[in-house]
Amino acid sequence: MKKITLALMLAAMLTPLVMKADYTNAGYYRLRCVNTNRCISIKGTSYSTSTDPDAFWHCIKMRNHGKGSYINPYDTDSADICDPGTVIYIPQIGSSSKFHGQGTGTYEITSMTFKVATVSGVIVNGCKTYYASKFMVFYTAYLQDYCGFDIGKNDPADNKFGQWLIEPLSEDSIDKYYFAVDPLDTPDNDGYYWATLTCDFPCKIPTDGSIVGAYTVTSANIAKNNEGIYYLTDMTPAYAPGSTIPGATPVLLKCKSKYASDNKLIPSGDYIGNTSFPISNELLKGNYFGPYTNPNDKYSWKAEGYYIPDEATKKTDNYLSLMINDNGEVCLGNDTITYMQYNTAWLDVSTVDGTPTMVMMTKPYDYTSLADALAGKADSLYHISDGLYVVEATDADKTLWCTDGNDNWVKVVSDDYETLKSSTWLTPKSVHGKLSDLDTNPVLTLSETPKSSSDYSFSDFTTYAMTSNFSDVKADEVAFFTGFYFVEEGTPKLRGYSGNGKGTKGQSLVLDLTYVSDQEMTQGSSYTVLCAVQINEPWDDSASAPKRVRKGDGSSYFTNYKAYPLSINAGITAVNEAVAEGEVANVTYFNALGVQSAEPFAGVNIVVTTYTDGTRNVSKVIK
Repeated sequence: MKKITLALMLAAMLTPLVMKADYTNAGYYRLRCVNTNRCISIKGTSYSTSTDPDAFWHCIKMRNHGKGSYINPYDTDSADICDPGTVIYIPQIGSSSKFHGQGTGTYEITSMTFKVATVSGVIVNGCKTYYASKFMVFYTAYLQDYCGFDIGKNDPADNKFGQWLIEPLSEDSIDKYYFAVDPLDTPDNDGYYWATLTCDFPCKIPTDGSIVGAYTVTSANIAKNNEGIYYLTDMTPAYAPGSTIPGATPVLLKCKSKYASDNKLIPSGDYIGNTSFPISNELLKGNYFGPYTNPNDKYSWKAEGYYIPDEATKKTDNYLSLMINDNGEVCLGNDTITYMQYNTAWLDVSTVDGTPTMVMMTKPYDYTSLADALAGKADSLYHISDGLYVVEATDADKTLWCTDGNDNWVKVVSDDYETLKSSTWLTPKSVHGKLSDLDTNPVLTLSETPKSSSDYSFSDFTTYAMTSNFSDVKADEVAFFTGFYFVEEGTPKLRGYSGNGKGTKGQSLVLDLTYVSDQEMTQGSSYTVLCAVQINEPWDDSASAPKRVRKGDGSSYFTNYKAYPLSINAGITAVNEAVAEGEVANVTYFNALGVQSAEPFAGVNIVVTTYTDGTRNVSKVIK
């Protein structure tokens, strides 16, 4: 009993092929039915060797053509051009022809050869057509689509189901007919796409194609980072562009494109034929066959045809297949399938230390907290481990003002600002970008779009009173400032005192009203202002708060700040004119919109406490 197969994969095309298709000499071809535009594909099944040519058709199953087709390479379904089973080696045509492919062939199935010849007078799009037949004792059987070997009532000259195009698959025909691989749609961290492949014929990698190389894997190629995540390392292609992948060699294929039409391979050299399973190449294993159902239903062309393989091809927990994990990352992982898929490769980790259940295709990012990144090196690429709150989004400069919730702040800029500005949360380990201006106002320029949501929001703003020391305000911080609004020599400022006499102005904070140009502020009135803070010059590292000074001229700390109001709330008439020790006379609460109440609001409250001696104190409370 031989466990072998021949399946017909039917690939219906929208329009007839208009490309030159003829048999020339021994080599690799596709056999495509003229009437249906579907082609023969080797799969796996079980059928006893028989001298009945219809045994050939008992192994046939059919499916429609799709993605990567010559007509539409960007379709979305499975494809005959990506199936190595459609690559048929034909050593010769004539009275003793054989078709070989993916570990088996017509002779292995039937122990018989066939006559292959041109159909007289039938030319399709300038190409010869062919028929395959076998003379039996009482009739001649013809190979044809749908009904197998017909008993001879329909001569191929009058029956398009028995007419076949023979499409060459060679370096000379690669622009017209080709074999290709269809990688996963998701790229790895470096932007490359991955596929696996096991086929019984050698494949040359074109020098001008999208395939970067074919890789084998040894234990030395598997490493583990400090978080215990396994990944592939030291990955030098075993077969680079211009070289040939030997037949019966499971490999990983690294591609620059996710489209099959860009990832072509050139079948070349001698096919391997029958071999033992699984096929091994270092730690990579593979086979040509997969699970099969209904092996003898020759008319059930809609059914998928797969062979239920030997135990050698049954999946175990130590076999990892190419997949996308729950985090949307490309990896070799332990999925739930029972049998490994035909024509693919999988990783056997039974001899790898620790027996990983997942191996990433590239080294995982070295993640850094926002705090450590801000203390790091400027103009470096960082992968932030924290989730970031999007506190504010300013359309004027397309900036997201973000914090990790631990008093570390950063401005985030992205080409996808319009998408992200409505978000309130950038999820952990999804923020990647280059940090700049670390000594003044840090900016994180994203290198890719992070995952985001509106599931979380930030409300733990600090409130700074202009009568108090606020030298610990951080660049890029968003916070409340309370004080009196004045315009001094054309410059808007927030001051701690309402008096205009000498010595009563105190410290002040310069305001830039870019973000609130449509709002008016009244001279001398008290305000609570939500601001984004920037500094003008780097700080003098030798002088810490509260004696912090500008590095350039040693000026007082508050002259180095500039605040950009994001919202302006009026209503408090006096702010911190003195820190009182008397008895409390009255407590008034203001929310972020300036609404006054005798009871605290839910969320952030500005609390104005009035004492019996007339003094007032301002603080922040979160309910």
